[in-house]
Amino acid sequence: MQNIEADRIPVAVGLVFDPAKRVLIGCRTQPDRYFGKWEFPGGKIKYGETAAEALNRELREEVGISVNNSTQFISFAYDYPDRKVMLNFRLVYDYDGQPEACEAQDLRWVEIASLSGIDMLAPNVKVIARLEQLDLEMLDDKVSV
Repeated sequence: MQNIEADRIPVAVGLVFDPAKRVLIGCRTQPDRYFGKWEFPGGKIKYGETAAEALNRELREEVGISVNNSTQFISFAYDYPDRKVMLNFRLVYDYDGQPEACEAQDLRWVEIASLSGIDMLAPNVKVIARLEQLDLEMLDDKVSV
């Protein structure tokens, strides 16, 4: 469980990879200021959950997969105009099931090199830059779906 500022919302985010080393993104469908933006799947960490536990729950609910294993990738605080969050990004390459749009969102598998050309939520710029430096060869023996 993370120790964070009282007004900061903890969020677990999955960088879900397929065997072709593409990452899963979804388009926001809630009619708010972020409608139509693309993001990596995930959601709020509930009190008492670890980021890994929350991510497994969120990915089951959102995209219908069950995470067998995830590893910490990057965490940082981000201030949106209407909320403060603590984002916990985890690499997910060992999961059961095939991602599907359980919440009527658009889903897309994308090569890392193509992410910078997609209209993603603002904090993802930092994550994309780190993903571009990731040695994807390390996924060769790990992706298990």
